[in-house]
This record gives sequence, structure tokens and C-alpha cells, in this order.
Amino acid sequence: MSFARISPTPSTDSSSGSVAARISSSPRLPKLVVQNIVREFRGLDEILAATDPELESVEGVGEIRAKDIREGLRRLQEINLVDRYLQT
Repeated sequence: MSFARISPTPSTDSSSGSVAARISSSPRLPKLVVQNIVREFRGLDEILAATDPELESVEGVGEIRAKDIREGLRRLQEINLVDRYLQT
């Protein structure tokens, strides 16, 4: 799953629109699935803290998609940490 177009910059805005924008850029993640994830978890921190079984419980998210979502978000966190380090 490609998360290349998702902004790695953290946001203090935890509105559902902001969260959806962060995870909806993936061409392999249908908009309806993104909406289901946002509805279930409400915020980016909650999505990041979700386990694979918790993600899998969302309609449209299976085992492979849950792993892809977690891996993509983990990579974004790493990119964000590197960006912060390089800016100091």
C-alpha cells in the first residue's frame, strides 16, 4: 500500500476531516474504507494505537489491509522523526 502522498507532518487537528486526509491519499484505500476507519477510531492517535485485530474489525479492512495501514503509518512516523532531526 502506498502512503507516499500522505503528509508526514503531525497535526494537532484531530478532526475527522484531517484524519481522513492523512490516510485517504493511498490509491489502494477506498474512500468508504477511510470513512469507516475514521468513524471507528476518531483520531490519528487512536488509529496509530489500534492493533491489527482492531483495524480488521472495521468494515472493509481485512488482515492484509490492516497490516498495510499500520506499516504505512509507521513509515510516516519515521519520516516525520527524520525530518524533525534534520531541521534541528
